Amino acid sequence: MQADNVSDAGNAITWFINKLPSKTYNEENLNKLVASLPGNCSYSATLICFSCIQTLPEQSEIMITYNSGSSTHQKIFDISYTADNKMKFVNMHN
Repeated sequence: MQADNVSDAGNAITWFINKLPSKTYNEENLNKLVASLPGNCSYSATLICFSCIQTLPEQSEIMITYNSGSSTHQKIFDISYTADNKMKFVNMHN
């Protein structure tokens, strides 16, 4: 995240998704994903919204906040779903 490497960040989020008991795209599982992030990293994670980005397919947003030196940074992760309704990483942005 700190290097703005979207591919590496996506691989990390996908790893967390794959560790969930269910990868089904729904609000409950997205909350489980968010809850799993701070437990494994020194970051805080917050679900901003579920299916609030009106794209095809819809996307949800997770905000991850982390400290680097004396600065606090935030990244937004867009999560959507596959044809079989499984969560998938889409993008990372500020």
